[in-house]
Formats: sequence, C-alpha cells, structure tokens
Amino acid sequence: MTEFAPTIMQDYARKECIVSLVVVEHAGGKAAANLVVEAHLQAIATYLKGSIGARGAFAVFSRYADEIIRPTLDSSRAP
Repeated sequence: MTEFAPTIMQDYARKECIVSLVVVEHAGGKAAANLVVEAHLQAIATYLKGSIGARGAFAVFSRYADEIIRPTLDSSRAP
C-alpha cells in the first residue's frame, strides 16, 4: 500500500457516501436520507463500542465533531 492509498480510499468513501445519499434523497426525500444518515451513525457507534468501548467511541465521535464536522459546516456558511 502506498502512502497515498489511505487518502485515496478516504476520498472515494466520502464521494460514495454522498452519491448514495443523493440517490436516497432523490428516491425518498430528505427524511429518507436523514434516516439513512442516522442508521449509519448508529451502526458506526455500535461497531466502535464493541471495538474500543463506549468511552472510546464517544471520544472518536467528539474528535470528529470538532475536527471534521464543525469545520465542514462552518466553511459551508461562508459567502
């Protein structure tokens, strides 16, 4: 695996996720897309809880909220 492989895989996964949500939203509306997002987050939380424990899972979600989600939302508000 090259040093660029994780970045390429992450970029692909991000795009694949967006495309699948757009498809779900187109077919079932925003409410359906929101349900899919919620289901994915619950599945990730369950996986992490079993893998690294409840505190570790919370730490992962907290870190991602601060490092990824908040900056993404803040940048989308820029003019």
